[in-house]
Amino acid sequence: MSVKNFEFKARVEETDSYEKKLNPLNPKYKGLDHQIDTYFKVKKGRLKLREGTIENALIDYEREDIKGAKRADIILYKHQPDPALKTILTKHLGIKVIVEKERKIYFVGNVKIHFDKVEDLGHFIEVEAIDRKGDIPLSDLKEQCFGFIGIFGIEYDQMVDQSYSDLLLNQRRETPKLSPAELNDIVQDLDMGMLVFIHKETKDIISVANRDDAFYEDPEGIWSERYELIDSDPDYIQIEKWPSHKAFEIMDGFVDEIDDRQLKIALLQALENRKPFRNFKNIIENSAYREDWFSFRSKKEEELLKEMLKVRNIK
Repeated sequence: MSVKNFEFKARVEETDSYEKKLNPLNPKYKGLDHQIDTYFKVKKGRLKLREGTIENALIDYEREDIKGAKRADIILYKHQPDPALKTILTKHLGIKVIVEKERKIYFVGNVKIHFDKVEDLGHFIEVEAIDRKGDIPLSDLKEQCFGFIGIFGIEYDQMVDQSYSDLLLNQRRETPKLSPAELNDIVQDLDMGMLVFIHKETKDIISVANRDDAFYEDPEGIWSERYELIDSDPDYIQIEKWPSHKAFEIMDGFVDEIDDRQLKIALLQALENRKPFRNFKNIIENSAYREDWFSFRSKKEEELLKEMLKVRNIK
């Protein structure tokens, strides 16, 4: 089904007050839809698969990236939910980005209103003046859009000129990433028994001595200053050191790469006996493989750290 829209998107701090402004128009409420939009890699326009609790469709559309009301040409294929469709599209096109949101859907005649809460982006209003049968002049659709801009009291600087997919991709490009040197520093500090905190937004790293340690000292007040900064900002989160079984797996993996049969047997025996960490350390530090071990361990610990940060949505 081909559809002609005139539409706009605006960023807002919240949506409740804007919903109330619809009441005098007696809108028809369709419900709250949890939507996952998967955007695929295409040469022209945008192609997304919408999987929702209310709406399910494959949507191909072209629209200018300009602020304010603008025309959109849409081809809409409504279908029953089936994971095979996403599998096929992913296999042949590849996924560009996935956008997840909660959407309240209203209708006032042919005008569809969305109040969206988009994961990682915030709150938005979308208005679509829709011509499904091809019998509404474009000028009328445009006028309807501008009417709702007035009803909601939307200012020009609230207008958004991009799709959620582009907003999310641009945000990810602009978000600071940890450098290899920073990852290595975190690993080294954790190995030394330090506590490491990282800011979710700026990626600033703060390492401190453990103030709960019986041997904790802070004669110059350096640690106190750092703790004060950490305690005052809830966006600092602690990076926990990986569990001991992961450290054991790293040692075991290194033994597999050793060519020296005698050393390999000694290290395997150390890992099988009591106090495996201490015994392994004593043997490896008095061997020709000492530097190889440090290099191997650092690489594997950085890989573990990356996985842990990924779970916390930090890159």
